Amino acid sequence: MNPLLSIGIMVVAGFLGGLALEKFKLPKISGYIIVGALLSPSLFHIIPKETIDKLDIITEIALGIIAYLIGGSLKAESLQHLKKSIAWVIIFQSIGACLLVTVALALTGHLVIPGETFWQYYLPMAFIIGAVSCATAPAATMAIVSEYKAKGPLSTTLLAVVALDDAIAVIAFAIATGISEPLANGTDGISIYQTLGVPFLHIVESIAIGAAFAVALIYISRLAKARELLLAVVFGIVMLCAGISSYLGLSSILANMVMGFILVNKVRRTEVFGVLQDVEAALYAVFFVLAGLHFDFHVLKATGILAALIVLTRCMGKYAGTWIGAKISGAPDTVRKYLGFALLPKAGVTIGLILLASLKFPGFGDVMLSAVLASTIINELIAPPLVKYAISKAGEVGLNITEDDLIKTYKVADVMDTEPTIIPQELLLQEILEVFSKSDSVCYPVVDGQSQLIGIITIPGIKEMFANREFAGWLLACDVAEPVRDKTNPNKPLEEVMEWMKRYNLENMPVVTSDESDELVGVLDYRKTLRKISAEVLHRRKTAEEMATTTGKVN
Repeated sequence: MNPLLSIGIMVVAGFLGGLALEKFKLPKISGYIIVGALLSPSLFHIIPKETIDKLDIITEIALGIIAYLIGGSLKAESLQHLKKSIAWVIIFQSIGACLLVTVALALTGHLVIPGETFWQYYLPMAFIIGAVSCATAPAATMAIVSEYKAKGPLSTTLLAVVALDDAIAVIAFAIATGISEPLANGTDGISIYQTLGVPFLHIVESIAIGAAFAVALIYISRLAKARELLLAVVFGIVMLCAGISSYLGLSSILANMVMGFILVNKVRRTEVFGVLQDVEAALYAVFFVLAGLHFDFHVLKATGILAALIVLTRCMGKYAGTWIGAKISGAPDTVRKYLGFALLPKAGVTIGLILLASLKFPGFGDVMLSAVLASTIINELIAPPLVKYAISKAGEVGLNITEDDLIKTYKVADVMDTEPTIIPQELLLQEILEVFSKSDSVCYPVVDGQSQLIGIITIPGIKEMFANREFAGWLLACDVAEPVRDKTNPNKPLEEVMEWMKRYNLENMPVVTSDESDELVGVLDYRKTLRKISAEVLHRRKTAEEMATTTGKVN
């Protein structure tokens, strides 16, 4: 299949799948993954494997951008309040996942795969799988935090842990490999340099590359005045950082996270992140549909029991380790109770490491690879809803929202004035002036005895009535009311109505019960609505800041 055609199918089908899952209160990325699985060669074979292999570059591009945005979400002042809980949680959730998976697989391996030896087969395989179980997929986590506009102690701790998890997984993998090779091969001796020195050096080099590109982007971005040029510059630097890191055999994810972290704490120009956030929706759709396309249900069937054991023990280890770390550090209840549910996604780094291990351990490499791939399939389906559950229970959904985001979620009924100043149709002009003197409105609906809207009176419009004082004494509201040209109803999307008002320079718009009825139920004031939206955004941000400040005091 033509790659462009397949990308088009992925974006459109992914978009529809995301909308469908959203109706069931599930994250959109669950819909993307399911759509990818349905399109995969394992099921309906819409997109063949040959085409999927050609699209793997999209994964590298997406991971680079996602890592950069994760780093950009970690402001130093937010981390300062949570540094103690972040440190303890990172340590214990990694130990918990690694230890529990290792012990469970080592002790039960003979039940799943009988006929092998403990020291040369079950234990080294368990060590390797336990080590790669430390990693948490940054893409899924960032996608859900972004989708639900989450902000607060749990979200900040989550992103910080995810940002460092991959580095810990690399170190754990190197240690596990160093221990397992002599066991599997029946030889003695462990190289300290290969076990600890090489992975530590790779992490330092990745950080250095990220820092170097951060400095480069700080200076080059000053030359890009227009937003379109800035997008080209930021995208280019992110791709350079990812490409050079990969070419040198380093972590492109860690390098781009470091670059984003330095920029968000050194540069006031928020557009260096905003330009890429504009393409987030399409990026996540393609990335997670592509992840679904890689699912092989034949693998899942072949190693289902071992995969289920990996998923179960990793989830238990992550949750228990997070709970212990949060308890020791004095983290708030929301972090202790729910963060463990949010650390379950896994994908890229886990698969990359297990592919390397399968080559080093030919004796059990194929079984190990199949089991981890199958566990990833299960995990990617169950983890996103659990991440959403965690941030929802923590009360952090919608706390990182902007005015535009909020307007998109509201209907007219959410912000309209339900008790506007109205003018009965029989009111005299002099009495109307008394109403004006007691109200700050500039537009007044005129209604009949059944609250039916018959017109509006504006202050500029009524000035003409005073030109002839001879008639002023006996004019009624119905005589001076202007016809209603624009009206709306409470169920209309606020974004649509606000755009209409802005386009035609309307300050106010009457709100009636429905398109078929003229019964007045309120008035939408453009300026007052903007003030309400801004106040709500400030309130939510203040709530998130207070949550973080409280956490700092508790610690």
